[in-house]
Amino acid sequence: MHCTPPFPARLAPARGRTPATPHQPGLPKKSEDHSRGGWAKLLTPLGRGVALSMLLPVALALALAAQPEQFVPAEYLQIRHAMGKGQYREAHALLAASLRQPRIFPRVFPTAAYLFIYEGRIEQGLDFFAKLLADSTYRDYRGEIAGALAVLHHFRRDTAQTRVQTEKALELGCRNLHPYELFVDSWERERAAEILQRQSQLQPANWRLRHAQAYLLQSQNQAAAAAAMFFALIEQGHDSWEVCVTLGNNLNYQSRFAEAGRLLNWKIAACRSMRDEDGLAQLLNVLSQTEMGRGNLAEAQRLRAESLALAKQTGNLKLEYLLRLSLSQELLNLCRWSEAEQHLEFVREQAQFFADANTLLTAMYHQGRLERARGRWQASAENFLRAAAIANSLGKREYAIQLLYSVAVTDLKAGRVQQALARFQENEQRMQQHGSLLHRRYYLQHFSNAYEQLGRHAEALAYCDSALAITQAGENRRLHLTIVLDRGRLLTLLGRHAEALPLLEEVTAAASRAGFVDLELEAQTAVGELYLSAGAFRRAESTFTATLARLQQAPDYLSYLKASSGLAETVFRTGDLTRAIVLYRTALEVVVSNARTATLEQSASLAREERAVFLGLSRALWRTNQTAEAICLAERSRDLVVQRRRWQAHLLKSADSLQHLHAKLAHLDSLILRQRLQQASGEPGVAAPLLAADLRRHELARQELMQSLLGHVDEPPPSLDNVALQSLRRTLAHQGEVALSFFVGDTLSLVFLVAGDTLQGWEIPAGRRQLEPLLARMHPVLALQQTDSFAREAAGFDTAAAHAVYRLLVAGPLSARRERGLAVVPDEILHALPFEILVTETPAGNRAAFLLKHHTVRYGLSLQSLPQPAPQPLAIKSFLLVADPLRFAPFSITSPAGTRRRREALPGSRNELEAIQATTSVQRLLAGRSATRQNVLEALPDCDWLHIAGHAFSEAGEPLHAEILLSNAADSALDRIYAFEIFGRTLAARIAILSGCETARGLFLNGEGFAGFVQAFRAAGTPSVIASLWAINDQATARFFSVYYAALRRGQSTVQALQTAKLEMLEDPNASLLDWAGFCYYGPDWQVTLPPPRSSNYYWYAATVALIILAGAVYAVRRFRRPRASGARH
Repeated sequence: MHCTPPFPARLAPARGRTPATPHQPGLPKKSEDHSRGGWAKLLTPLGRGVALSMLLPVALALALAAQPEQFVPAEYLQIRHAMGKGQYREAHALLAASLRQPRIFPRVFPTAAYLFIYEGRIEQGLDFFAKLLADSTYRDYRGEIAGALAVLHHFRRDTAQTRVQTEKALELGCRNLHPYELFVDSWERERAAEILQRQSQLQPANWRLRHAQAYLLQSQNQAAAAAAMFFALIEQGHDSWEVCVTLGNNLNYQSRFAEAGRLLNWKIAACRSMRDEDGLAQLLNVLSQTEMGRGNLAEAQRLRAESLALAKQTGNLKLEYLLRLSLSQELLNLCRWSEAEQHLEFVREQAQFFADANTLLTAMYHQGRLERARGRWQASAENFLRAAAIANSLGKREYAIQLLYSVAVTDLKAGRVQQALARFQENEQRMQQHGSLLHRRYYLQHFSNAYEQLGRHAEALAYCDSALAITQAGENRRLHLTIVLDRGRLLTLLGRHAEALPLLEEVTAAASRAGFVDLELEAQTAVGELYLSAGAFRRAESTFTATLARLQQAPDYLSYLKASSGLAETVFRTGDLTRAIVLYRTALEVVVSNARTATLEQSASLAREERAVFLGLSRALWRTNQTAEAICLAERSRDLVVQRRRWQAHLLKSADSLQHLHAKLAHLDSLILRQRLQQASGEPGVAAPLLAADLRRHELARQELMQSLLGHVDEPPPSLDNVALQSLRRTLAHQGEVALSFFVGDTLSLVFLVAGDTLQGWEIPAGRRQLEPLLARMHPVLALQQTDSFAREAAGFDTAAAHAVYRLLVAGPLSARRERGLAVVPDEILHALPFEILVTETPAGNRAAFLLKHHTVRYGLSLQSLPQPAPQPLAIKSFLLVADPLRFAPFSITSPAGTRRRREALPGSRNELEAIQATTSVQRLLAGRSATRQNVLEALPDCDWLHIAGHAFSEAGEPLHAEILLSNAADSALDRIYAFEIFGRTLAARIAILSGCETARGLFLNGEGFAGFVQAFRAAGTPSVIASLWAINDQATARFFSVYYAALRRGQSTVQALQTAKLEMLEDPNASLLDWAGFCYYGPDWQVTLPPPRSSNYYWYAATVALIILAGAVYAVRRFRRPRASGARH
């Protein structure tokens, strides 16, 4: 029986009155649904503590007489229990009996709607309720019937009818709350607000309309304002469990867990006394999420189990999948990925079945978290983007923006730091425009993480402290521990070990108590890193070993790599290089197991933890004089990137029919990775042979599945080994070259010199964190985060910084070499650097001794891309030139009336075309309107020399989505080709010249640099590519390639001609460094023979012949049409 006082006023926001004390709970106001009789008025003048105990029997009697609708009828519970057992026929019989009662319980109608849904008889349900609506017997229940019809139409995804029926339910004063929330979800926000305002004026006593208005505010991410309205409803006595569930979710969202707990526990007690199993199940579910947020994992599990039992007992399938969604979140925190994925798959299927978009986007969010934890960056970003799209379609724009934060976090985890920073800043601007700063602590936290990865630790700590100050005011225990962990790690990096250690130990203990296994492992690893940084190697080794043992119960890929590489680095620093190599090799097997599939959903980059394993092992091998193996290992890391790139291009083009095979392969990958982790971190024992046999069985199944998926994907070339390395050395000696191969880490790097007579290595005391600001100091154009063109042109070139980079990177390896040719295999941030502009001598005056004057420089994506594939000279027989594409774009709103579009001018492209034609003969010219996507794609496979001069856009959001813009008609959409389209083709061109802006750039990825057209053309079979690292003036580009083709005609090789063009532009007082230094040559050198240009007389001869042929044709046609004579006249 319901005799529990309403929600205590002390828990609600202040309303300008003295709040009731805990021992004097406030009483609800009278309403149409919660009339309490006259007994409530008697309590006000009396001492409430004494009066309540004296008048309790009277209050009970009056309450029972005044509000029988608050007790759940036994007939209704029988319907729910029959549905829970799947006895739908019996449920229909009980339903019919309930509808014959003189007073019908309002919840019978939506329950009947779900009964028809569970049976799959939607049309019969619509007919059933249509008849009820027409029956005058149910005149007083038309609002509830309209609400039930809305539920059925929503399930059919009939938005128009859903809107009609929900609006009708509102107009008729439906006594169930679900149609009001469904109304808000199905209408546009502005229109919903108008209708609710109008209905509130017409029905001032209908408090459910105020609930809908609060729900609307909540859907617009105005959680605090919505909570205030919900509290006001409860204080007025409208304290139904539906209101408490919605408010509880709201408070959880705001991390106001204490308030949520008091509210929900109070209402749960009321529902137990009323035997309201529907409300009890829902409230227990929300309270379980509250306890999870507080870190009370055991209590959360108990509450969820009770809620799930009630949901099954009452046949509430929607609540069941909501509970499994909550369980998947807990499993994610416990690093139990496979179990979490199974629950999320079930939730997505059920959410789609019930057209529950809110739950679907939440499930996709957690799927994105899951994929990110596994290191599958691309799949993670895709899930977050899908969830954001759903949120945006529901009108939840602020929530959609918050989901984009998750995409930025994925970029951060994948090592795409600059892109993550750009996303964070863009999202912050959007949030400020919407006036929402609810998630500012997340913004501050992740901005701190980004600055940490950039090595700007002091700035990172400032952002972290700001986030911690905000979080301390809240109650989100997990978030608080995460930020404290970040602070401890930053203090370690700043050398403040005494401050860091207590924080990290506190997080480890608290995370263990709360059941946050992933945080516990991360904090324990951070403690090991602190000991390593402080030189306490014995403690560091003990901590890392304990972490690896803990990982046996909860294998986590990135946590394992951090701990294993930390242990190996600890052993390395103690001088035990042999053992360090063994530890690194064990970790490497796990990396290869996770990456050799080319990782279906993973992006092409290697995570920082993966690169740390490769770099650490290479360094250890080099220290033990195994330089050749160290070089081959660095190449192996690049091979893994290429494998992933091939898979990504394959997936972008693969048909939907292959998706089930992709899913099977992803499942096998997950099993193999887990077993590899167990094998690597476990102790040898009886189970080891069984584990090895099971692992082998899964690997064989995976190989068989790969064969069916790789039918149209070429196998990558074999990895570099000692035989191939010796062959490369002979080739370099023959070509008079030396090669420098770089491997860049966070704080230190390696450079290997490969020459005909030696293999040597050097350790560079600088990594990405030091190199990135140094390159940006040379010139802003070298920064990963590009500035605007005006700022770039105004900035000067810092020759002192250029000389410092020269001394740091190449002075040692080149000091004793006399070869003119230099082949560079850059890594990480060095992909943004054209080595030709390094200054070899201390700057003096205005003249700088550029490396360009001493060496002809070319670049390779790997050492294997450097040798000449065909030693014979190249005679050009099919020259394809794509230039001056004709493009149209909309005018601005200030354009003259009637003018819609204008041509985007690129006059330098036309000049470039004319300069090339003056130097050599072009067999296929696609210029102006003919430079379309279709024509270019058709002509690409047959040419042996390709030159594309036009617009390009390479700052793509995802790998291989860089684009070259082509001609488009005045009334058509933009026309372009993408890098992934080139990647999957087979081309005959030996060299591709891409003179558009930033064609050598793209999305920056760890270990590979810029993912764009250079990689795409190389993969398509074109060994050599000339591309630009930044935007270059089109007129300067035309002059540059005029000199380049003239040098080719004089007999210079393709690399020598590029050096000649750069030297000539360097001496030109009207040209700047930006006009020539951005063009880089990737791949082998060629000695080409260009066909001579067609003389001007040729065109006159051709025109004359054409005119003669045309005249002859006209004469023949006229003669054929002349009427013949029919004989003599009489």
